Amino acid sequence: MILSQSPRQKLLELLCILTGGLLILYSLVRIPFLPHSSSSPVALPPIPQLSADVYLVRLVGNPDALLTRKEWKPVAPASLTKLMTALVAEKLIPAKTPIVFSKEAKTIQEVGEKISPIPTEKQISKEAAIDLALVASANDAARALAQAAGRNLGGRNYAEGLSQFMIEMEKQREKLGMTHSHFENPVGLDAEGHVATAENLATLIEYIWYNHPLLLNRTRQNEITISTDNHTYIMESTNELLKEFPAILGGKTGFTDNAQGALILVYPTRLGRPAIIVLMKSPDRFGDGRKIINWIETNLN
Repeated sequence: MILSQSPRQKLLELLCILTGGLLILYSLVRIPFLPHSSSSPVALPPIPQLSADVYLVRLVGNPDALLTRKEWKPVAPASLTKLMTALVAEKLIPAKTPIVFSKEAKTIQEVGEKISPIPTEKQISKEAAIDLALVASANDAARALAQAAGRNLGGRNYAEGLSQFMIEMEKQREKLGMTHSHFENPVGLDAEGHVATAENLATLIEYIWYNHPLLLNRTRQNEITISTDNHTYIMESTNELLKEFPAILGGKTGFTDNAQGALILVYPTRLGRPAIIVLMKSPDRFGDGRKIINWIETNLN
């Protein structure tokens, strides 16, 4: 015998269905990030108070920003430039090519410019030169890499080699779709037209993450040891946050008078993909980086 439901029973059944649906919706809203949902009304936790004028935080593989301010604005990138320099050098210079620190590469162009202790005309491995450029942010290492790559492209002297290298940097920038950025030198020295956006730099670091992960992994070193002839040189990383947050997966620092403080970090999250953090025009880049990492740890881990 089939018994028909009373109105009260039907109402209770409907309430159960609605309650279950609301519970599912609530669980989704509590997730701090939903793919491709920047326009959806997902309630993110309060944004940390940052000193940076320009910043962007998003997950690798997803264009939707978690935190953002003026990410579209082209500003001086300082030594964040060296990420592009290292990428192009990695592609153009064969693995066992010695990198010579020529007199031109060692020339100090600005007061306070960061230079490695490698003597003029000494040579080191390509890998060691990249370490110096990315970890110690040595400007002479970036110029030496550019000269070596330019020589392979037909540059007969430092000036020609550098010119050839800058052409390749611009080609790589265009391939990556970094349409609002432009590079005038391989170091990141302030120069008219030498600019990048946080959006474009996030694209660059994402490309490196997927295609040259070992390059990014080098930037996790707290210090590097370089040997040439009978001398050994030890240089510390310019990234002060590495010791405080060993989970950092990579990044790069930058600083010039015009750029102020700049910082890129890649940090793991529980969402299955790491977060890209780009900070520019910051009077306290490490303080800002610390706040964002703590925000990630609180809300995404």
